[in-house]
Amino acid sequence: MEKSAILQIELEGDEINFDAFAANHPEVEITTKAKDIRHCQISISQSNQNDIRQEISRFISGKGWLILEMHQNVQSMEEIFHELTGEIPLDQTNPKEKK
Repeated sequence: MEKSAILQIELEGDEINFDAFAANHPEVEITTKAKDIRHCQISISQSNQNDIRQEISRFISGKGWLILEMHQNVQSMEEIFHELTGEIPLDQTNPKEKK
């Protein structure tokens, strides 16, 4: 089963912009949320087959930005489906005991 990974990064720096990185990596989806002028949060969605953490770290370092936090969440396509639909997976339900 294919898995999807979301890399979440909190950065500090001047003129934070991931357009150049996104242009070179069409397989990822990047979402940026500014916290203030020098801080922002980045979410990068990717397939779990491509681990870009080292490459993104080099890109950030090359720009002179500081990584304040970085973590990765990995989910299967089934987990994403259940999250989007609100369904509970069968292996997590507790059938009622019959008396």
